[in-house]
Amino acid sequence: MKKTVICTQCPLGCSIEVVKDQKGYSCSGQKCPRGESYAIQEVRDPRRTLTTTVWIRNGVRSLLPVRSDKPIPKKCMRQAVVELRRVTVDAPVKKGDVIFENICGVDVSIISSCDVAEKDGS
Repeated sequence: MKKTVICTQCPLGCSIEVVKDQKGYSCSGQKCPRGESYAIQEVRDPRRTLTTTVWIRNGVRSLLPVRSDKPIPKKCMRQAVVELRRVTVDAPVKKGDVIFENICGVDVSIISSCDVAEKDGS
């Protein structure tokens, strides 16, 4: 198996060729040490940080920006968004508050990206 990956770990954006054979993975084309581990991870188990919004009740805004606290497997992104579509939180919310624990069963939490105050009610 051979795959080319564009590295995003530094500004160079190296084109790294990853080859898998009986001995394991080997890489070529990286210009910094982070490139090899990134490319192998990207081929074996690609992960991304999820950013989206959830509904917020009684807040000064109706949507709360949220993100995963660490990257989740790319194959779980769609399922995670479907799960979050059903979530509504109550204001007030502080940046970093956990909104959803263990999304898709992958030991990743969804956290608030900002503070949202409660409506004053007047």
